[in-house]
Amino acid sequence: MAESQSQAPSPVGYKLFTRSHVVGDFEGSDFDKTVELDNGMVCEFRSYHYTYAYRPEAAVFTKILTTADQKRLGVKNPTGIVTLYKLLIEDYSYDVYRLR
Repeated sequence: MAESQSQAPSPVGYKLFTRSHVVGDFEGSDFDKTVELDNGMVCEFRSYHYTYAYRPEAAVFTKILTTADQKRLGVKNPTGIVTLYKLLIEDYSYDVYRLR
């Protein structure tokens, strides 16, 4: 990870969860494309962005939304706590779903 990324602040409202490396080649994101990290996490991208790196470091950030938070955001009938995830890879922030 670039020096600037290792000192990069958390995305607003998110906290650093863990750091790991992408398994193999990383060719950016595309909708529904998955990425596996060395720590066993698997995430699915929610956007498109192209870049290339071999085994780049990935910082995983989380944000917890309580039922009250969800109601404030307009979610009807929230069913419980939701965790949102972001990956910071090569100085670019990706919105992702965590699959594993």
